[in-house]
Amino acid sequence: MSSSLADFNSALDKLDLTGKNWLTFQQQFLIAVRQKKVWSHFNGMTPTPAAADPDKPTAAEVLAISQWQEKEDLALYLLVQKLPDVTFTKHRHKGNTAAIWAAIIQEFSQKSLLLRATLPLFGSHIPPGTSAQSPNTSISPSTLFDISDGARCLLEARRGRPDASRVDLGTSPAFGGDTTYETLTPNLGAT
Repeated sequence: MSSSLADFNSALDKLDLTGKNWLTFQQQFLIAVRQKKVWSHFNGMTPTPAAADPDKPTAAEVLAISQWQEKEDLALYLLVQKLPDVTFTKHRHKGNTAAIWAAIIQEFSQKSLLLRATLPLFGSHIPPGTSAQSPNTSISPSTLFDISDGARCLLEARRGRPDASRVDLGTSPAFGGDTTYETLTPNLGAT
């Protein structure tokens, strides 16, 4: 497998500004930067090395700092190649690659949630077994759960909790939990 930058640029689509390709982009980008051996600069696992005495760094410290900076530059270069210009401009001041990547994850995870929440349930297709007058008469329980779970994710994102993977099925209305308005929309007014 070739590890050239040309392969990286041709193998991976640029992130769409609207976030419509975020989920795919994020997974493909993760694979690509791991292959380039710079993922640790995105997840923050490679901290910036520093000399014990900044006025008199040892040869080993200078080498470690230089090698770290080379990888950091490559990581940032790869990221910039796949971002809309406006997105990079918005986040470039955040500092290192890990801080910029964290801000992009937050922005595009929220955009992706909003985009999915505004998609029509069936598009222009009415599922078999339903009528045009009442297109939602045969929605399966799993589809209803997916819809309510998507709404829950959106509400959690609006409350500043982008990790919306937590769900307590014991209190979910889909599983016989409390279905009052107050329990379905806690803290909605606090946003």
